[in-house]
Amino acid sequence: EGVGLAAPQIGKSIQLFIIRQSPKSPLLTFINPKIVSFKDREPTKEEKANEKKTGVQLEGCLSLYNVWGVVKRHDEVTVTYMDELGDQHKKTFDGFLATIIQHELDHLQGVLFPKRVLEQQNPLYRSVKNAKGEVEFDEIEL
Repeated sequence: EGVGLAAPQIGKSIQLFIIRQSPKSPLLTFINPKIVSFKDREPTKEEKANEKKTGVQLEGCLSLYNVWGVVKRHDEVTVTYMDELGDQHKKTFDGFLATIIQHELDHLQGVLFPKRVLEQQNPLYRSVKNAKGEVEFDEIEL
């Protein structure tokens, strides 16, 4: 049920990943992708208030079962890439799509998200189910 998969995750040493933001979203293919620019912005008052209500956004990975952490990613990225038909693109992505792309690009460089978590001095968490079957997050002691 992931939102992206990079070729190195399945043992392929090629610069390719696929993403799908949600089950109803189109599948996007990125071959030889490169970030050519990025932007960061200050969150609006509404976004800050919403974050306080919903909590932080934890990042996870299909390669690391039940491991989670907070990674600050760029808010917007412009990427050059080729699609599955061989067509070249230069496109700007923001929000969750920008996060997914940065995560998958890390895979192409041999980087898993816990490295980013630790570089940013954030804790890692393991998800566990409590007695009621609800998911809880326990900090991983390093």
